[in-house]
Formats: sequence, structure tokens, C-alpha cells
Amino acid sequence: ASNAKNLSRYSSESLGFKFPIRTHIQKALAWLDANGNRGICALDTGMGKTATSIASMQNLRKKGLSDTGNGRFLYVCTQDLIGNLPKEIYKFLPRVEAEELLSRVDVITYHKFLRLRKKDSSFGDSYVAIYFDEAHLRFKKKESSYYQAATECRCPRKILLSASPMVNSPMEVFTMASVANGLNLNSPEGRREEKQFRDRF
Repeated sequence: ASNAKNLSRYSSESLGFKFPIRTHIQKALAWLDANGNRGICALDTGMGKTATSIASMQNLRKKGLSDTGNGRFLYVCTQDLIGNLPKEIYKFLPRVEAEELLSRVDVITYHKFLRLRKKDSSFGDSYVAIYFDEAHLRFKKKESSYYQAATECRCPRKILLSASPMVNSPMEVFTMASVANGLNLNSPEGRREEKQFRDRF
């Protein structure tokens, strides 16, 4: 997925970016594409997780996938980061392109995501993709209500943004990956998969 020929598909020109897209972000996009646009984006702090999210949204739009479901993207973050994504979209995209993308993006807090899921168990299912920023803060433990809500969400593309578990704990990585893959570790199948992972690593 990450050879030069494939990476050329994720150029600033093809995705409408104002600046050249760095190689490690292109590799992240190629990896996401190869994995059905779901998984963990584990770039370290300052390496461009938000830029990768924006490029991913643009990539899905260019591929026509934004015409599926409700045609919208959901970005879930902590309260202190609620204004960050729109600001970054205007930073990386020309104004017209930025406004077009922003018209398709809903930015909400984790608390609101949980509240909306409790009110309507199908909330989130029809989004083109959901991006969970600073995911380690909410999904490191399978017992949390945030974990349960996000895992049960049937959106086909869930992307978790966080590098912390890569350094802290393989089990945290596995727990976060289970959110992206819709595998509830509290279910019999999930407990079986978790035990196999733990026994192996």
C-alpha cells in the first residue's frame, strides 16, 4: 500500500490541499484505504493526526463514498478541542473547498456522542466515517460506557486518533482496535479474541 506509485494517489493536488502532503500522512492514508478506512491513526503529537483526518475525508469524497449513508462525517473530540477541526480545515484547504467539506462535517464532544447514542441507539450508524480524537482518553477500558457506545455503533468506517497506547500498553491498542472493528470485548466472541491476543503477546 505504501510504495511510491500508490502514494502518488494521495497528493495535495488530488485531495485539494494548499500544501504538499507529507509522506508519513500519505502512508497513513494508504494504510487506511487498504484496511477499509477503519483502524487507529497513531501518529505522534504534532505529526498530523488532524491533517490526516481532513485528508481522509477528502479522499473519501473524491472516491464518491461521501454519497453513501447520510453523506456526512462525524468528528468526536474532547470539549477543549471542539474548535480545532474547523480551524485546521481552513488552514489546509482553499476557502471554497474548506466550506464545502465543513458543510458535511458534524463536530461533537464525547459526552454528546454518548448522550445521543443513549437517546437513539442508531445514532452514528449512517455516517460516512467517524473520527474519534484523543481516543485513548475514552476507550482504554472496555468497561466504559464510551467504549460500549462506540463499539456498538455500526458506522462502517471508524478511525481512532491516538499515539499514546502504542507506548503504554498492547492491550490498550487491542481494546481501541476492537472499537474500530466493531468487536465488543464484553461479548463471548470478544472475550475469546482478547484471551487469544493476551496469550500470544
